[in-house]
Amino acid sequence: MIKTPLAKIAIEASQKAAECIIKGISTRYQIDTKTNLQDLVTEYDTRAEAIIIDTIRKQYPDHHFLGEETGHTGKGERHVLWIIDPIDGTMNFAHQFPWFAINIAAIVKGQVELAVTHNPLGDELFVAGRKKGAFLNGKRIHVSQIDTLPQALLSTSFPYGTGRLRNKAIKQFGTFAELGNPIRMMGSAALSLAYVATGKLEAHWGYSLKPWDVAAGKLLIEEAGGTITLLNGDPVDIFGVSHVLATNKHLHSKLLSHLS
Repeated sequence: MIKTPLAKIAIEASQKAAECIIKGISTRYQIDTKTNLQDLVTEYDTRAEAIIIDTIRKQYPDHHFLGEETGHTGKGERHVLWIIDPIDGTMNFAHQFPWFAINIAAIVKGQVELAVTHNPLGDELFVAGRKKGAFLNGKRIHVSQIDTLPQALLSTSFPYGTGRLRNKAIKQFGTFAELGNPIRMMGSAALSLAYVATGKLEAHWGYSLKPWDVAAGKLLIEEAGGTITLLNGDPVDIFGVSHVLATNKHLHSKLLSHLS
């Protein structure tokens, strides 16, 4: 397990947020929409994000934060930036569907130094450190070794709303369905990326992803031996991410040929 000071405070923050989320999932709470009717935010998104930021800020008052709900906050030099998604999979949370995650990444001098993806209902804590490996509940994890598409379990997520991009996503889904691949659409890019890192999925691709969706998962994938790029094969810029493919490395080029 990674025992750096950044890891310790990030894990503590995720555990405190998890306690809040678990208590809230079965209660009545306010649900609002953001960009469209499927893009939800609940009061527990904002509560959990506040808990994470407050916990880290008490230890590191000069650090900066980029949260899905609160945007950029912090004072002074941006030496360390924390990218936070308090509930990745809010639609699932709002429906009490147990597939969502807390996502926390620490960016030090422009590089992802630490990643924490926490599945509170599944009691799964994924942690990765740059050049230190990736772990699930303290045990080192690796991507799968499957190298043929017919054997691969794939995962994807569609973009919100309607339009040309969604139609393209549906067409690409159909391509793999015609090839006979089992495909899952579970509603949390963060948790799906973590599952690629641990070898439970061979690949995940998603559309219109944001920094808080990808920053932690990118490090998890890479430290577990996988590959993550944009769907056109370009490197992932965590501050400008969009359409992303993460794989166990062995299947990356094969999947890109169908998706790019």
